[in-house]
Amino acid sequence: MKLRSKIQILAVLFILCIGMTYPIMPAYATELIDEDTGADDNAGSNITDNAIDNSTDDDALDTSQKTDGVADIEKNIPVADIEISDHEDELEAGNTLNLTATVLPSTATDSTVMFRSSDTNVATVNSSGEVKGISKGSVTIYVSAGSITKEVNLTVKVKTTVIKINKDYLVLKQGEAFKLSVSVSPAEAEQGISFKSTDSSVASVSNGGVVTAKSTGTATIIVSNGDLSNAVSVIVNKNSDTDIINPQNTESSTQEVESQKFDENIDASEVGMIDTQMLYELYTSGKSMKVTGDGYSMIIDGKKIVNYNNELDTDIKLKKANGYTEFELNNGKYLCGEITIHIDDISGKYLYLYNNVKHKYELVSTQNMEELKLSTPGKYMITTEKISESSKAVRYILIIGGCLILVGSAVYVVMKRRYWFW
Repeated sequence: MKLRSKIQILAVLFILCIGMTYPIMPAYATELIDEDTGADDNAGSNITDNAIDNSTDDDALDTSQKTDGVADIEKNIPVADIEISDHEDELEAGNTLNLTATVLPSTATDSTVMFRSSDTNVATVNSSGEVKGISKGSVTIYVSAGSITKEVNLTVKVKTTVIKINKDYLVLKQGEAFKLSVSVSPAEAEQGISFKSTDSSVASVSNGGVVTAKSTGTATIIVSNGDLSNAVSVIVNKNSDTDIINPQNTESSTQEVESQKFDENIDASEVGMIDTQMLYELYTSGKSMKVTGDGYSMIIDGKKIVNYNNELDTDIKLKKANGYTEFELNNGKYLCGEITIHIDDISGKYLYLYNNVKHKYELVSTQNMEELKLSTPGKYMITTEKISESSKAVRYILIIGGCLILVGSAVYVVMKRRYWFW
């Protein structure tokens, strides 16, 4: 080997040693290695591989960081809206109602719903959306989720327990008027009162509660505060000789109207039927009503009413003859209770009731006929003398015997005629 070649090889080796310490080598050293030795290809390959690996690791790190950032953005989904279920706008103190809230979208990151009352003295609300009325007033329930808040406005009312009226029923003459006084309990309940007549042609009523009789008949005045109602029955009779109060002056003359005498007597010709509403008023108040008819009068005592659903026919037709008086009570229909009847100029001391099953009159009383206390409907007869059952039996026997004689005589004649033809 020539000395020059040996020197070149040594130089290359020296450069290689230096290259292992310093990664950057002159280009000509690389060319020398390629030309003379053809070795160290693996070394270059290793350097390239290391560069690729480092580049790959850096790219992977950058990609991972970018992916995590995108995931964080996708996970944070804001609340867009809150839907609240249908509910009543009014609530009674002491009662509850439930508010159901639905968060939209359903995939929202923060879907926790919060409830809050604007005034806990009026109404409270728990974490489940149950609202409880506390006292009269207005309140707002706030429903929140994320950055969205909805408002639910409610009115809390106090339940009415009773509406009191100064009269349960009225009996007026045409043109008369009466002022109704109304009180609502408790005091926290709705105090606004409205009046309405079921038949304004019979009896009208003003916004202030003044009832004016228009024409004969019956009507009902409905008194309400929107929460509870009560009623006053009105019976209008014909005009009388008493002074008629001018309805136009009743609003300003309340004392004069209220001091007017309350008439509890009615005419049977004008009010032929006492309905269930009137009987109920008598029953609850314990008052009495007198009905005057042709030749009689009838008293309905509210304390004696046992079934106010049984209407009472006040029209009684009296049939009088020598020695007896006949009449029918309530057309045979069930009575509301015990009724007292007074018959004018009655004569007799025996009271009979007709038995529809046995088809005969049966004695029911021998008491004072001037005041009949009756609780059974049907046909009655008052006689001066007791009906003799024996005399009736004799009459029946005589009638039957006569019939038998007639039949026997006819048979005899027929038999004789047969012989006459022979």
